[in-house]
Amino acid sequence: MRNRCEVYWNTHRKCFSIKPVKGTPPLIGFKCSPSGRVLYSTGPFLLERPFFRVSEAGRQWVIKHQRKTVHATIRGHIKLPAKLQLPKHARRVRYNPYRHDSFMTDRGAIEEANVAYFINNEVWVT
Repeated sequence: MRNRCEVYWNTHRKCFSIKPVKGTPPLIGFKCSPSGRVLYSTGPFLLERPFFRVSEAGRQWVIKHQRKTVHATIRGHIKLPAKLQLPKHARRVRYNPYRHDSFMTDRGAIEEANVAYFINNEVWVT
């Protein structure tokens, strides 16, 4: 069985929060929240076949109230390789709800990719 999860940037802890999808086997190698439902990591780890999702209603709430809330996530199958090296052709992914309505790379908006690399609190895709 594959380890499906949802990843988002945790602004309070300054790291990625990893929320396993129901029915996913326990993930090992991450720091766990007190409730046990969310895992924390600064990387390195990767997601295979990631899908980048932004809730427009959540984004509009952030813009209106000028407060942060979780409304943008990356979903995919998580892997913890023994050694993770970023490919040279990888593109950095960014998201700013005040400037764009989707995740962005230097080539424009991105909705999905082959692999997303989470390294040193940054997201890269190939």
